[in-house]
Amino acid sequence: MGRVKRRYTKHSRRQLQLQFVQKAKKTRDEARFPYLGRFRRREEFLKVFGTTRQHPRSLFLDLDGTLIRLYPGRRSHRTPEFRPHFEDFIAAAGQFANLFVFSATNPVRLRHIADRFLGSRFTGFLDHRFMSRRKKNIDWLAQVESEVLIVDDMPWMVSKWSQKYLVPVSTWKGDKNDAELLSVLARIRQKWNLLA
Repeated sequence: MGRVKRRYTKHSRRQLQLQFVQKAKKTRDEARFPYLGRFRRREEFLKVFGTTRQHPRSLFLDLDGTLIRLYPGRRSHRTPEFRPHFEDFIAAAGQFANLFVFSATNPVRLRHIADRFLGSRFTGFLDHRFMSRRKKNIDWLAQVESEVLIVDDMPWMVSKWSQKYLVPVSTWKGDKNDAELLSVLARIRQKWNLLA
């Protein structure tokens, strides 16, 4: 029997094109943000984390309501408004801790914000795949990392096992005179016994 030539319909060709584009985008994102989209398991994260961290401490920061404020609209047109003293907070905290974004938002939204606005300010980005029962949990990381803290404006989103690592922060609603990040920085230094 001769070889049967496979026929591609318009729909199947479109599916192949989408698969190629998605695969190329995933590869590009993994090269740019190694902690976003690559690690499906905590064991893989810990293996790479142990060789790439620059500080003995790690700080996990919530995104929307804590560091930035997002306005509704199309994803491509969303421009976050950064909380007052954002740059000062990141610059100061980055001198003594590895900075991570830990957000419950979907990976597409997180990738968009990280790619356009956050860039190299952070060591990595964790999405909902690292949550336990819809709660943010860093207790598994605290077993190998002696000093970890998580900053979040929604304490109920942090699991009961990670409450001892929580530094609560008020939700930012756009106040231009807000100075909460400076207060958070002082509390972080106090928890880690660091001189101001």
